Amino acid sequence: MWLDFFKNFNGISVFHDRYWATNADVQLFTDSSGGIGFGIWFDDHWCQEWWPAEWVSKGWTKDITLLELFPIVVATVVFGDRLKNRKIRFHCDTAVVSVLNSMTSKSANVLALLRILTIQGLVHNCLIKAVHIPGCKNNIADALSRFQHMRFRRLAPSADAEVTPMPAYLWRILDVDVENWFSRGSREIHN
Repeated sequence: MWLDFFKNFNGISVFHDRYWATNADVQLFTDSSGGIGFGIWFDDHWCQEWWPAEWVSKGWTKDITLLELFPIVVATVVFGDRLKNRKIRFHCDTAVVSVLNSMTSKSANVLALLRILTIQGLVHNCLIKAVHIPGCKNNIADALSRFQHMRFRRLAPSADAEVTPMPAYLWRILDVDVENWFSRGSREIHN
């Protein structure tokens, strides 16, 4: 992972923000709904997807930690350029708090996501840590993860008219060679 990163690193590094910003400060919220999908809300931009049948058949949608972590990884890919040089404290589901703060897990799939999150952090020079937020206080992302569009529009009237698309290759994120993610992911993001 490090060798791949250094092959593509441009040598420019900037100090992070002095203080940790909450995801409320940058208006970045994520949520997952086990049998339905996920939602991301970022400063009037939004992204949402249904969980694919392949994930259901492989049993991945039964792992709430994996499901809650996935939209955070997607957010760093889709909106990463706007997170540069930031230190962001995510308010998220209990299942993800300890995993994000320790950057470790016993689950191979969660570890794969953590490695990609680490690479995204290096690429965008951002740090992430987490604190718990009760689900009842994450209303916009919750509405998106459940595909409740009327509720979403009522809660976020200034939201973009159209969804920000998630790159399709991210569905294969758990099937790829994580060591080559940086060069492969970067190439696919820009193509």
